[in-house]
Amino acid sequence: MPRPRKARHSAVVFQAQAQDSIDVPKEYHRLILGKQAARLKELEKESGASIKVPAAADASTRIQVTGPRDAIRRATALIKQISDEQVGRWVG
Repeated sequence: MPRPRKARHSAVVFQAQAQDSIDVPKEYHRLILGKQAARLKELEKESGASIKVPAAADASTRIQVTGPRDAIRRATALIKQISDEQVGRWVG
């Protein structure tokens, strides 16, 4: 009965999903997206999380991160690193 086992596995994976958000200044969103969203795809692949950046017309500064908790931690750390690097350029 491989089919029911597969369904149970999907349910376990779904239950392990979580969601968080990180506040990033709107001017840095383009750096997280990258050209044709290439950087965003790279961040998702590296972290294992799904990352949603608000549309340019959206006033929100919150970037949504979804996935297993450890993937969310990796993704938010990577996003924070990109943001902090930009702050360092302006300050330093």
